[in-house]
Amino acid sequence: ASSTTYGDCCQPYHLGEQQCESPRSVLKSRYTAFCFRNIGHIIATTNPQCRDYQQDKIAWAKDLDKTGMFDSFEFVELNILDKEQQDSTDDDNTAYIKFQVRLRKRRGDDDDEDDDSHTKDEMVVSEQSKFQRDESTS
Repeated sequence: ASSTTYGDCCQPYHLGEQQCESPRSVLKSRYTAFCFRNIGHIIATTNPQCRDYQQDKIAWAKDLDKTGMFDSFEFVELNILDKEQQDSTDDDNTAYIKFQVRLRKRRGDDDDEDDDSHTKDEMVVSEQSKFQRDESTS
């Protein structure tokens, strides 16, 4: 867990006051955007080459809002496993980061409210993501 506050860490990125300066800051800002349901930042920081990218931003935003885990999961923790690795075939514009995200299933009306154990409703997603610098925005 980070001791940095939202206002010091990711809010300037989300408000467009500052650009992410590294792949790590992009990862953190995107994770926080998922936590706060900041769809605009998620869309703005998705590379057009990514499989999640959609040309129709309105449909994409609706998709993120309903099926993009917002209604199904709480974002519990981001754990960055490795330092970013530069792509040796590229000119410092591509990096990879391994990380895990811990998610907790949101409880619905049918869930047993007497059960205090949230750990059975948690899952960990491990991923290695590719980050590419947009030469036009750095």
